[in-house]
Parts: sequence; structure tokens; C-alpha cells
Amino acid sequence: MSYPDNLKIITNTRLGETAQALEDEGVKYAHITNGTYTAPDEMVVPTTLAGFQYITDTIHLPEDTYIIAVNSDVSMQKINDAKGGSLTDIEDQQTRAEKVLVPLALQHPETQIIGIFYDEETPEDLYEYLSTQSSLSLESLFKFGYGTNPDAPRIEGATHFRRVFGFPFPNDAKALCHDITVAEDQSDTVIVENLAEEKGLHGAPYITPENKVLFKVHEDLKGHQDPAADTIKPDYGLRRSNKLKL
Repeated sequence: MSYPDNLKIITNTRLGETAQALEDEGVKYAHITNGTYTAPDEMVVPTTLAGFQYITDTIHLPEDTYIIAVNSDVSMQKINDAKGGSLTDIEDQQTRAEKVLVPLALQHPETQIIGIFYDEETPEDLYEYLSTQSSLSLESLFKFGYGTNPDAPRIEGATHFRRVFGFPFPNDAKALCHDITVAEDQSDTVIVENLAEEKGLHGAPYITPENKVLFKVHEDLKGHQDPAADTIKPDYGLRRSNKLKL
């Protein structure tokens, strides 16, 4: 398929070559999320857009890059083994990556958007390598459904980032790997924000309990937007420096 001009997908999963490819693309400051993206578009696209919109409102600078790390086909086989072979009809890694990366690139045409893959069950090794063996600055990591309370599954790789955000799912959904990820109290590491309540610069919460975003989106993404978004007035009084002091 034809990608937006600001989108690049790196298919090599060797850690050193992934890091080199990111440096070759000129990435210096990275905001990242990761996942399997096995759920349908209507589940994963709104949360992805909402998470990055929060980053845009609070800490993003023009030179920053948005990265989505996706479990590769090799990783999905390992997860399937860990879940006793219960997974069926899993889309290939490219399809799952495009599912979230293309909408993100459409929504943020002025921002560099990059997709990468990892072969391990979790991105811990990837994030450790990028943190210690590359020149990238890992500015933020966010996850939906992880790290949101002491009993929630931990956010893997959190210690390698300057800031880590845990967002509760707006519809109480569970991530695919929630039952094979160890629970850990990360309250001293993770900033928890409920994006169904937290207001953004657009003047409303980021997402509804029905999993529709409340900010205006690209025309091709209107199916993921709540109709009320077109009538909400922005609140530019919510200055970035007042929203998130880190």
C-alpha cells in the first residue's frame, strides 16, 4: 500500500540494525508505544490516536518522532505458545502495524512517524538496547491497560524512559497479553491519566467510554471520532506547561 510521506516502517528486527535504521532516519527524540494490535481497527485506532494526542498536547516538540513498536510474527508465535496455543487468525505483522501507523501518520502529518518490530514477547530488550546502545533519547512511553494500579500488569521497559504513562482503557477492555504479564506496582514510575476524564487543548476529554475520540481527526478517520467533537471549542488556556510539569 502507499504510505503517507511522513511514515516509515522498518522491518529488520535485529536490535543493532533497528537502532541504526532509526539513527539513519534522523530520529533523536522518541515517543513510543507498543503492542500486538491484534484487535479490530475500532478498538486499537482510537486509543492509539488518543495516547499520541495527549503526548502532542503535553510534551511533544517539533523535532520529536512518534514510534510504534509492534510484536513481530516471531513474537506472536511465542505469545501464542505462552497462551497455550489459543490464538487463531492472527494477522501478519505488516497488516497489524499498518492498522495503527497509517492513521497516526494521517493525524499528525507534520510529525515523523516510524514503525518497528521486535521478536521477543516484550519490548524490554529493544528498549534497553535503544537506551544504552544508541544516541536516541527515549522521551516517553505510554500503554493502555498497563501500569494503571498496583495490581495491573507492569509496563515492560519502563525504566528506560524519561516519562512513562499508564492510561486506563475507556471501555475496561483487556490487552491480549494482560494475563501473561506479571503484575507490578509501578506507582513510583508511571504517571496515570484517565483520558476519558483528562481534558486536552481541544477542550474535552480525549476519548469516550464507547472508544471514540473527542478531538477532530483527519477526514479518513472520522469513523473513530465522536460526532460531538465537531462542536467542542478548544481551550487554549490549558497551557502545556501547566498540564504536565516534568
